[in-house]
Amino acid sequence: MKFGIAVLLLLFTIQSLGQSRHLMNQISQDLNHELEGGMLRDTRLGVRFEKKADRIIYSYNGFPDPGVSRILDRYADSIMLGRTYNALIYYDRHSSQAYAYVDTVSCSPLFINYDQSTGFPLVHRQSFMDSVYTELRKYRQAIDSLKASDWAEPIYLLIGNETPEVIKSNKLVRYLDTSLRISWSKPHYHGYQMNSIAEIRLDKSYLDIMDRRLLLKNFFDVQVSYVLPEHYRNQWVGFSEREPEYPGNIMVSFVFDPTVQKLVNPVILKGEYDDATPLIEWINESNLPGTMFHWKSNPFAKRVYFLIDKN
Repeated sequence: MKFGIAVLLLLFTIQSLGQSRHLMNQISQDLNHELEGGMLRDTRLGVRFEKKADRIIYSYNGFPDPGVSRILDRYADSIMLGRTYNALIYYDRHSSQAYAYVDTVSCSPLFINYDQSTGFPLVHRQSFMDSVYTELRKYRQAIDSLKASDWAEPIYLLIGNETPEVIKSNKLVRYLDTSLRISWSKPHYHGYQMNSIAEIRLDKSYLDIMDRRLLLKNFFDVQVSYVLPEHYRNQWVGFSEREPEYPGNIMVSFVFDPTVQKLVNPVILKGEYDDATPLIEWINESNLPGTMFHWKSNPFAKRVYFLIDKN
């Protein structure tokens, strides 16, 4: 008898949670439809609300978009008393779409891995750049014979193993035996261990600069992007939540939609249509796990940028 009651309670709890998530997704989708076509771009809005008596009370008044309260007020009869809810809304940067995620506010689970880093040299960043230019100065006569176009070519380091691997070279790499082998920390993205690529662009004028503070500034010009686990046409695909300064030959972007746990709304930002479209199709077919793009306790919509250098 007790076992039967326990099973019924478990089934009721699962059904209740399923209905709750279904309701939250329905509210989220209604917000998406209501806010579509607005003028806000690249904007985030977070709204907490709860039900008191027969109406909804908000964490603050004066929404930048009146459509938010207009939709949420319709659900005053559906949400539960005694619970606090949160609506996270992202107004897309590259379209007139908006993406909402509504959920109850609860305590974060313990022991979540909040590691998030594309990796960094296991020496001071200033020391890393200092070692690069110190090595180059040792070969000043040979270096001076290089053309400006040789300096313009970036060096790509694959970060993830104990020793970085040069995966795209230029004529300066032969003089950098030691500095490019300096170890970097392991990259992590939302707790997942990943690889990343450091795109290093060197400036000949820094050979004559001994001020290490300027070398530190030069380090922050190093673009570091995560890379997907699988190759696309024998190439690493970099990705970032910020629009990269150096977008490669092809760059496309998707929105991560937490209500469906998928990448949606692709756009081509650099490259020819015939070159970029196959990359979009490949990313769609890769079925990247939605959990990869958010913390478990805090899903929210965002733009993600993917880039490659075409061979």
